[in-house]
Amino acid sequence: SAARVSPFVPSAPRVRDMTASFGLRSDASSQVYSEDVVTYADPRDEAEAASTHYGTCVGLVSRVAGDDPDEDDEDWEDDDEAPVPDDHAEVCWLQADGTRVETTPNAKLRVLDRAFIHGDVVARAANALGIQGVVVGVNVDADLQFADGSRTLGVSTRRLTQVRHFRPGHYVVHPGLGGWVGRVDDVADDVVVRFDDGSECAFHDPDVERLIPAEDSSLFPDEEQCAYFPGLVVHASTSALRSATWTRGGNNRLANWRGSNRTHVGVVAEVRPGTLLVDWIAQRDVYDAGTGERVGEQPPAERVGVDGLWALTYFAHTCWQLGDRCAVDSLEARRNADPYVDDLASYLPTGDGVVYECGESPEDVAARHARLDETVYDAALASENHGPAASVNRGTAAAFAAGKFDDAGSEGQR
Repeated sequence: SAARVSPFVPSAPRVRDMTASFGLRSDASSQVYSEDVVTYADPRDEAEAASTHYGTCVGLVSRVAGDDPDEDDEDWEDDDEAPVPDDHAEVCWLQADGTRVETTPNAKLRVLDRAFIHGDVVARAANALGIQGVVVGVNVDADLQFADGSRTLGVSTRRLTQVRHFRPGHYVVHPGLGGWVGRVDDVADDVVVRFDDGSECAFHDPDVERLIPAEDSSLFPDEEQCAYFPGLVVHASTSALRSATWTRGGNNRLANWRGSNRTHVGVVAEVRPGTLLVDWIAQRDVYDAGTGERVGEQPPAERVGVDGLWALTYFAHTCWQLGDRCAVDSLEARRNADPYVDDLASYLPTGDGVVYECGESPEDVAARHARLDETVYDAALASENHGPAASVNRGTAAAFAAGKFDDAGSEGQR
């Protein structure tokens, strides 16, 4: 079950009231920075925008005045975008049918959330040149919106699953070959597409020009994000589908499409990791039991499958932004996949009398997370009866009920 991530105004310290060291200014409380989550400062503007979009008006700041393009960024060289004027921000507003990008005066914006990472030096925005501190723990809560329009608010992102488990830039360990640690440079995903007659096929590392997504997977799609997610409507030509690996119903479909090159519509049922391109960096120390000498092993192949690999996911819960797609699994499945789901002690302060500025205590936060851990999966299951995925699910169930496929998914004799 998939959902879209919206911002949750966090527990204290209220991050919208803090600023990072790279932005220290005496007027930091009124400043807007790149990657801030914002809404309109005027409630009338907010209400007007919310009435036609998601029912809430939120956006992500993509650029602010003074943002300089990276000299090494070749993509920027072909970009004709004008610089952002002083005291303005370029905001990518989240909408039901995509996004709306506009340049807005800072005075018309209200910051809802500001992203921080471990190690950031911060200060109070109201006194940016005063006492400073270092971020030692990060907890991210999110509001989720499902396909049926329902919302679940304040869910810990530790409870959510990334659509792409292995992502470029992240680190993995190959324990079976001397404990090599490597950095993922590229991911080739397998995308499973299902049709309303129950047939199903898989594309290995699909090209978005051939398996065309109906919408973006994030506000700012990049190499880390997979272009596909469960529930996404995709379009493909007959020639593209002929190159896919059919796991169910391919014989009848391909026979009916002989000589045709029309466009077909399906829904993504699953995104699973296929192969990874890994830059192997270092190997843990391995010593010969007899001689005590260090034993060196050659690194694994650069292109490897994911079987046996460990993804280093301790900080994965911080890698979310407005508009991202997520998967919501059962609590048991989530715990089996990530040992840190219940690791509250690592990010909740301890000690008697600790209370957040908003009035919540660590115990309150833990109780809220525990309550939502049990209910968010039910909300995700309920949403599966809506949208394009629901139509495909009903068609698949009808095909099996009619005996079109056997239990293994193969085409029957009918």
